[in-house]
Amino acid sequence: MMANREPCRSHSAFIAVMVDTDFQQMGIGHRLLKHLVDRADNELMLHRLELLVLTENERAIKLYKDLGFMVEATKKHAAVVKGAFVSEYLMGRLRGEGAEI
Repeated sequence: MMANREPCRSHSAFIAVMVDTDFQQMGIGHRLLKHLVDRADNELMLHRLELLVLTENERAIKLYKDLGFMVEATKKHAAVVKGAFVSEYLMGRLRGEGAEI
């Protein structure tokens, strides 16, 4: 989690979670993300969290939505995977809106 240091954005943070392929589908990502969201809500008192996810990563998108994140924008051709351009979503979550942890 990386909090914004600019005063006008100090209420928000950008988060990123990656789990090695050998350890995926074990609930590790869910537990890590749930911990980050809980800490952001209850310790850091952040109002907004945001993240980026490749549009083709359906499992991660479902997890993020289950935890209250919503797609806010699409960044076309934001990354290159196996030699091809892929898009990514900017997803955001506001404390008090969406799913409760």
